[in-house]
Amino acid sequence: MAKTDNVQSYTEAVHTVWADVSGADLVAMTGRHFRPARITVKYDWRTQLSDKEWSVRSLVLSGPWVLPDGMTSTETGSGSAQIFLSNAAEWARDFAAANVPRMALVDK
Repeated sequence: MAKTDNVQSYTEAVHTVWADVSGADLVAMTGRHFRPARITVKYDWRTQLSDKEWSVRSLVLSGPWVLPDGMTSTETGSGSAQIFLSNAAEWARDFAAANVPRMALVDK
């Protein structure tokens, strides 16, 4: 017969939202540039940390590498950058704020 002692629990919820992007400024990385074509925001809620609301875990911009003129594709793949919310462009911060999940974790 099995016996369990000192039972504990932890709940973590992750919510991901993404969208296509057009007209954004170029993002410079290590001497190259990419034009953001997608934004992905992950939110999380962790009971172990006593979160009271959803918080942004990460904000990622991704898109094709382009020449500094911003128009000509390098045809060599794509770039991706994880950005702190405080350093993100206003449009990206607005997107994150507008898409926070509307459900909550509650104690029972």
